[in-house]
Amino acid sequence: MRNFKFKFGNGLALDAHKDVKLFEKMAKKGYALISVNSWGFYKFHASEPEECAYSIDFSDIEDKDEGFRHYAEIFAAGGWEYVMSHCSIHYFKAPKGTPPIYSDGESKAEKYENMKKTCIQGFISFGIAAIVLFVIGELVLTRSLSIIFSSVGGGLGGIAIVMLWGIVKNRKVAARLRDGNESYEDCN
Repeated sequence: MRNFKFKFGNGLALDAHKDVKLFEKMAKKGYALISVNSWGFYKFHASEPEECAYSIDFSDIEDKDEGFRHYAEIFAAGGWEYVMSHCSIHYFKAPKGTPPIYSDGESKAEKYENMKKTCIQGFISFGIAAIVLFVIGELVLTRSLSIIFSSVGGGLGGIAIVMLWGIVKNRKVAARLRDGNESYEDCN
């Protein structure tokens, strides 16, 4: 068995539930989630196989903030163990059958509102980077560098569009949950 495995995520902006299912599948195979990078690659470390549930929380608090310990203790009181964070996205796991972190429509709607805020931050960051690279690509005199800068800018622009899509989707889901029109049992 290899000590580490890397998997590309499905895109938290659009469907965090798919990433949660990936973590659970990897845990069952004996690989525990240990980190994620800004591009959405998850790193798993070889461990004992386990049946567990994962949950992702989007919050205004970051793991380096002063109140983070208290934030994590609230989840621990509900049976959820803190795994890791990436900026203001926090990952938790618990034994199968542990009550979900979000159990009613209002709290689930809050989760989607927080996801929307994270998407807005990503949209702004990737959008600005794409524009800067496009402008530099057009101003650079050599054709080969212009193509490289424009290509990278196009990729970042594509990510910004996905973030924009996530903003719209998460806003709609939060509104439906608040109105009581939709139940997201698979989102914890």
